[in-house]
Amino acid sequence: MLSFFRRLGVLGCVVVLVSACAPASIGTPALPPLPTVCLLNEPIAQTSADDRDPQPSVDERRFAFVGHHEGNPEVYLITRGMFPPHNISNTPFDDYAPIWSPDNRFIAYMHRAQQYTHNPSQIRLYEVETGVTRVIMPRYANISHPLWAQGGRALIFRREQDVIRYDTETGQMDVLMSYPNPYVSGDVGTLSPDGETLAISMWVGRGVEVMLINTRDGSVEHTNSADFLNYISLLRWSPDGTRLAMAQGSHPGPLLLLYDRHTALTFNPARGSRGAVFNVEWSPDGRLAWTQNIMDEHNRPHTRLFVAGADLTHPRELLSVEHNIDQIAWSPSRDQIAFNTYAGVYVADVASGLFHDFIQGWGRVSAITWSGSGNYLASFLISSPRFISGVALVDVRTGARAVYGRATSRGWINNTDQLLVERGERGNLDIDLLTLCDL
Repeated sequence: MLSFFRRLGVLGCVVVLVSACAPASIGTPALPPLPTVCLLNEPIAQTSADDRDPQPSVDERRFAFVGHHEGNPEVYLITRGMFPPHNISNTPFDDYAPIWSPDNRFIAYMHRAQQYTHNPSQIRLYEVETGVTRVIMPRYANISHPLWAQGGRALIFRREQDVIRYDTETGQMDVLMSYPNPYVSGDVGTLSPDGETLAISMWVGRGVEVMLINTRDGSVEHTNSADFLNYISLLRWSPDGTRLAMAQGSHPGPLLLLYDRHTALTFNPARGSRGAVFNVEWSPDGRLAWTQNIMDEHNRPHTRLFVAGADLTHPRELLSVEHNIDQIAWSPSRDQIAFNTYAGVYVADVASGLFHDFIQGWGRVSAITWSGSGNYLASFLISSPRFISGVALVDVRTGARAVYGRATSRGWINNTDQLLVERGERGNLDIDLLTLCDL
């Protein structure tokens, strides 16, 4: 087994735009400071109160976000490089969770009549070119956040036990299906890459069933079911939408179910007879990676990372560590997988299985994401010894790294090396766009 801390050694860090810190020594001679990631900062939203949840348009020219400087959450629209932002919701109640349509025509957002409660809510639709807002549902209800389907032609959401399709062209609203159990909560499901099929895991009687729902006509394709001792979760579509991966509980052993839509067959590539399946993720070229967690004889967590080829047969164990792996993420351009534990972020070479640390020694980390080029990794630092919070950034080609302090990552813009962050103190958060660059 590879030693998990074989490269603990000496770690240095450089804090960009915050402060510098000297290399930390752990009983070894000090090493030269690591190079610094180049960051260019572009302010996006800077109002007198919290600015949150930035959502870029597909063409990257405009941003929707949630601002609070008028006394309640409102949805704003701002064109890049232009001020001030425009309030597109403009109600005395709460408006939040904006999402752009794939064709840049609409911004859908949630509206609620009671401040800082989750439900009951409405979905509202803002047409960007005309400035017209539609109230999709006249009454408030227990609803999920909507998903865009069919390139922006339809919105899919759950209203209590019904799965609803709203047609943006005709304004017609149809019930695609109804849950057998009216007491449901959570998201509506997982859309296929083309937005044509919705995967839903639901309780039916004394078991769980996964169904694939056509988002145009509501026709149902049944996949898998489990008894009441198990559950089915982590529904993950392959990049081409032909296969669906899902994890089923740990009784009597780990099950990673793979449903092939061409053959309507399901098989289980998980290895071993113990532990549960976590962190199911597809690579851009259709390979699959997952983790299996078990407890050793000393009741300590132990995690194995598996990879299966494009034909999803003959999976191999890529690595094994004596800690929980919280997340895995395939590189969009390299044959590498990033993963994180409580201690740091690591990158594994898929061909060799060798891995080394990139973000370690700065405190607890979470939410690892790759930039569009695959050159950079971002991770959120929680309660770091050096910072209250921050975004850790690393260039995987050179090892250059930086921390953008008092900030939270809000995602890379489309397929670029530009990262949206919320920065500042609670009550006065601003939105910045960080461009990572080569010196």
